[in-house]
Amino acid sequence: MAGKVRIATRDLAERDRVPFVRDFYGRTILGLDMAPLVDADFDIDMSVVQLDGLGVAHGSISSLTATRTSALVADGNSNILMGMCDSDFMMADAYGDTQVISAGEILLMPLDQKFAWTFPEAGMTTAIHIDRAALISRFPRFEPKGIHRLNTGVPGADLLFTYARALHQSESVTNEAASLASRQLLDLAAFVIAEANNTDEIGAAASVREERFRAVKRDVARHFHEPSLSIHDVAARQDVTPRYLQRLFDENGTTFTTHLQNMRLEFARARLVNAKSPVRILDVALEAGFTDLSTFNRLFRKRFAVTPSSFRRDHREVAPAGAAA
Repeated sequence: MAGKVRIATRDLAERDRVPFVRDFYGRTILGLDMAPLVDADFDIDMSVVQLDGLGVAHGSISSLTATRTSALVADGNSNILMGMCDSDFMMADAYGDTQVISAGEILLMPLDQKFAWTFPEAGMTTAIHIDRAALISRFPRFEPKGIHRLNTGVPGADLLFTYARALHQSESVTNEAASLASRQLLDLAAFVIAEANNTDEIGAAASVREERFRAVKRDVARHFHEPSLSIHDVAARQDVTPRYLQRLFDENGTTFTTHLQNMRLEFARARLVNAKSPVRILDVALEAGFTDLSTFNRLFRKRFAVTPSSFRRDHREVAPAGAAA
């Protein structure tokens, strides 16, 4: 059976708007702790349609934060939330990794883990709250672990969200029509998630992951000399999450930090060998991306079992006759 509720803060006294949104719309309906970024002119105009197995919220919001806190995670709700906004916003996962989510991009979020959204400006948003059991009955292989970004080009995604929004244009829905809409939306949601899973690199063929890893290593090779280079920088350029990159490095028996250090050290060793004129070890360390000489010396000795200065001296001693001293 369908039920429809409209939440419009402009219908409330200004002093009641934030408490109403936080306690009723946020925590009760969406399972999120919602708070305005700016109290003044706080405005939400949303309608929520509840069907068997899923609910759909659609409408306009002003700038705000929406957080799935530890306390809310403890409520035992393990259902799945699919969200889309027509403006860019920021998302932080349970590990504090923050990403910018582009307008129109779809997020898939199990409600049994923490996350936070920040909407810096007003926009239109659609959220589909899916019963986990109903979804898994249609897609048994689905393992809702972690937060996933779904490309807008995933087959069926546009149809799913267009259908979901269309529910809000109907003022009255019979029980039979509501039951039919519920089944169709659940089938569509399962189809979209299955299609996304089929193209998701986490579960894709090894060749896909290998090509991604090669692209990541090329990225690091281009930027290793930057002292502040981090896994977040590489992930942003590769349009994946830092956690995904960590898994790629784990699959290849290393870590991002170790790979970056080894690349810097190999550069430094080659620089010491091939320098056409005398070069200070400190300068080599800085060129390689290290920020202090003591760290460079320690890591160089650990990797090559010799200090940089001894390595340079030994190389010079065995240089061919006539080579530059």
